[in-house]
Amino acid sequence: MSESDAKAVTDPEMRVRRKAARAIGYALWRHDWRKDHPEAGRDEMDAAWEAAKAEEMKKARRALSALEREGFDVVEARRRG
Repeated sequence: MSESDAKAVTDPEMRVRRKAARAIGYALWRHDWRKDHPEAGRDEMDAAWEAAKAEEMKKARRALSALEREGFDVVEARRRG
């Protein structure tokens, strides 16, 4: 079994949690990064996100855990359309 197979998420709740962490981490990071680099292009932003992604995802997972300890549930919304 390869390493990527070991990281595959099959539990729907974990998939939603990972998706939420990614959305939270990216949104918060992007806000700060765009404020600090207003003239930067998309390629620079993508490269910077790849460099910061692991740490930002860790922060987002911690935030989700804190919310869950306080009694909040993360549920994926149904999309209209």
